[in-house]
Amino acid sequence: MLRRSPTPVSLAAALVLLAASTADAHTLVAQGANACSDPLCTDTRLEGHYTDGGVPGVNPNYSFVDASVDSDNGHSSIDAGWSWLDGDTPTHSNGMTDVIEEYVDLVRIAPGPIVVRATLTVDFAAQFTGSVGLQPSALVSFNGCQVYVSEDMFIGYPTTTDLVGDCGAPSTAAALVVTQTYDGQPPTHPLLRTQLQAGYLSASKGDTIAAQLASDLHFEVLNATTNWDTPTFLTQAPEPEYDGLALVALAALAAVARRRTLH
Repeated sequence: MLRRSPTPVSLAAALVLLAASTADAHTLVAQGANACSDPLCTDTRLEGHYTDGGVPGVNPNYSFVDASVDSDNGHSSIDAGWSWLDGDTPTHSNGMTDVIEEYVDLVRIAPGPIVVRATLTVDFAAQFTGSVGLQPSALVSFNGCQVYVSEDMFIGYPTTTDLVGDCGAPSTAAALVVTQTYDGQPPTHPLLRTQLQAGYLSASKGDTIAAQLASDLHFEVLNATTNWDTPTFLTQAPEPEYDGLALVALAALAAVARRRTLH
């Protein structure tokens, strides 16, 4: 039996990847492509492709990954499949990773708190035969505060979800949220990072799997302008479906008012 675990088997693994990030202004990673990192990276979209064995629907054994990241619209995706129905040697099974990293300067435009909200919406799906499973995961972090989700998906069993991190706002498995409020000077050149990963679990002969992962990044800011190191960063991102930042901003302003009253 081939047992292949994905790279992010735990929150600790995700934290290691986060700590390993360099101080580059702009970094893109898509499985199957060479990583693109500033100052050499001028791309805002990266596509990666990997194949081993045959073709789905034609050959009994195959492995493929199609991955993409786009910093202009904040979208990441992974499409993958694996099958071992014939012979004694399986096709290669590897982990899959997408990363978007960008640094920003926050410039206050009026007195009062600066409020930022980074939201990563996540969608995981998979189709199986046999005993193989999928472990997808995603994270979003801003200025070192991180929210992470991981799921274990097997046919015939309920999906188990691990959601870790508390960054100022409630998160769900479908929407990871980091909110921060700065009453004084905002942080110097903070990093915004997203990561999308997956790997197969307990893959063995007779199994097939198809996996589809996607995430979309939204970034909102109150009382400041954002100077991203890449000028086109998130310029094509759709508007968030709800104005969660407004509620956070009201809470921040109320907190400031209470402090002033006490003094």
